[in-house]
Amino acid sequence: MLERGRIMSKQDSTSAVNRPSHYNQGDVECIDGLRSALGDDEFAGFCRGNVIKYLWRAGKKSDSESQDLDKAMWYMSMMLHVKGLGPDPRKKI
Repeated sequence: MLERGRIMSKQDSTSAVNRPSHYNQGDVECIDGLRSALGDDEFAGFCRGNVIKYLWRAGKKSDSESQDLDKAMWYMSMMLHVKGLGPDPRKKI
């Protein structure tokens, strides 16, 4: 996978989708702060909106279709987790 002129490893690609470091403030991850601020129902809606966004834009930016699809799947998994229908996508099964 390419990112700004360099080849990304599978691990780089995964960390860009699952727990990107630029979304951390100390020990708190932004996604956890959002869930706390919104509550579970609104947070599930936020996740659903992100699923739509990433599917909508997949393939529109150069070399990002795979990452956009991975992000859409991640947000779908998080939405299912919040609804009690699946595991936390940040944790290995």
